[in-house]
Amino acid sequence: MSPLLLINIPDMVRQEEVVRIVEDLLEGTGKYLVEVLIQPANRITVYFDGDQNVSISDCQLLSRQIEEKLDKEPENFELNVSSPGLDRPIRLHRQYQKRIGRELEIVLLTGERVTGILVRADEKSVELEHPVRNPKKETLRPNSVISFDNIKSAKNIISFGK
Repeated sequence: MSPLLLINIPDMVRQEEVVRIVEDLLEGTGKYLVEVLIQPANRITVYFDGDQNVSISDCQLLSRQIEEKLDKEPENFELNVSSPGLDRPIRLHRQYQKRIGRELEIVLLTGERVTGILVRADEKSVELEHPVRNPKKETLRPNSVISFDNIKSAKNIISFGK
């Protein structure tokens, strides 16, 4: 067995600190933190959303506010602040509410993929409707009700030309 190597890693901006800062800044605004990613060289990405739309000016304001708080850190950092785009996975229950009426792909913990139109989302589950793609086919699949406990990941299905 080889000996354990201990490497001194320079202090990095801590994720918990950024999460706390962002949550404090968003409190009472109708907006909420979705995810904070910190990559090597202190590349910080903050994704936040709101029950209503998030504008570019919302991103700019939050970015400035975070920078003011983090400027006290001894390390240099790069900060990107954004709303989660359609290509980002859906992470929070609250995000599903905004996506009612949109087509989603949900991967279950079993690995099975379920696609359909999101018709309902509450604290415990989501309901997907499965539209009939072939009008000659007369059998309708019942809606799928999926518990959040069974969801591994979920994302928007982006389609052009409909």
